[in-house]
Amino acid sequence: MVGVNQKSIDELRARLRGPLLVPGDSEYETSRTVWNAMIDRRPALVARCLGIADVATGLRFAREYGLPVSIKGGGHNVAGLATCDEGLMLDMSLMRGVWVDPQARTARAQAGCLLGDVDRETQVHGLATALGFISNTGIAGLTLGGGFGYLTRRSGWTSDNLSAVDLVRGYALVACNDEAERAVVGAVGLGSDLVAEPLHPASERLPVSLAPEMDPVPDLTGRPQRIAHIQQAVENVHIGHPLKILA
Repeated sequence: MVGVNQKSIDELRARLRGPLLVPGDSEYETSRTVWNAMIDRRPALVARCLGIADVATGLRFAREYGLPVSIKGGGHNVAGLATCDEGLMLDMSLMRGVWVDPQARTARAQAGCLLGDVDRETQVHGLATALGFISNTGIAGLTLGGGFGYLTRRSGWTSDNLSAVDLVRGYALVACNDEAERAVVGAVGLGSDLVAEPLHPASERLPVSLAPEMDPVPDLTGRPQRIAHIQQAVENVHIGHPLKILA
């Protein structure tokens, strides 16, 4: 890391609420590891974020020193985009809080949550949302990729059920509450909190079947305009330093 000395690392560690790991630390190997065991990248620094402030602090540091940044949600991306060599990894795996509002049928989940974390909390209220098939997949990467699962044919993709995102862009927190703004999350891949809406009765979960009965083809009227609206929002995003997508 050119220009990064021990003093600057110590100052970063003091500004973070979560731990900052370097090679040789006891938790470093576990934190840098991703699902695809063929990926063996070694970040120079791993910030195990505990909140939005840690994410913003890490981005500020990376921008100041020109470091590549990767973000680890569930770490399931097969290409290993959650990690990088000689850069800063923002590890979200300690941010796994889920808060459910059963009256509004919404759930707020932090970016390090796995599908099982969300299911566990929503099912207390007999509710569920459209997620994937594997419980230890991260919700952030799943949502950014669209998200297909048991409820998809009835309730849409995971991204269709996303109503709001707290997005850390540069130094600031930006609340994304409409469709165009949420498209920005797909462009930068740094949502710190996600709100799923609506939640559905858990009894609506579709049974696993090798040949399930097909539902009618959904009405796609207006879909081209929707896609064009999202593309325009993405084109308006400007980022000072390239980021890798959440995984």
